[in-house]
Amino acid sequence: MSTNKLMIAIGFAALLAAAGSARAQHVEYFIVKDLRAQACAVVDQRPTETTSTAIVDNGKTYKNRAEAIAGLLANPACWQ
Repeated sequence: MSTNKLMIAIGFAALLAAAGSARAQHVEYFIVKDLRAQACAVVDQRPTETTSTAIVDNGKTYKNRAEAIAGLLANPACWQ
């Protein structure tokens, strides 16, 4: 195999590995409200306990933390 073909193969393999790791690190953010303290927060895992927390916006997910914080600040359920 020539040097150019080898470099192309290595580059392609690195690209595939990077795409796979980005997909594996897919994180979703949620806005949850603590029903006892009446305070909202952004979390990166869907809450499993439902007696003291509630997901705001009917379970809407956000792609990144900044988007979720903007959603929290704009949501009237967090300010009641």
